[in-house]
Amino acid sequence: MSYRQGTLWLSPDELAEMLTDLLTVLRERVGNAPAPGRAPYLLSAILFPAEQPPPDVSSR
Repeated sequence: MSYRQGTLWLSPDELAEMLTDLLTVLRERVGNAPAPGRAPYLLSAILFPAEQPPPDVSSR
């Protein structure tokens, strides 16, 4: 099992472009059928906006 989480700072246009890129990569593999040497993997993507960090008080 693997789990990765990170924060990406993206504009709405950058997010749309990233999702298009991800779908392109996934489409190449989603049609794979069961075969010897292959195991099923469940892929779950959850995208939600994170809270903005508080302003840096020391930079004022």
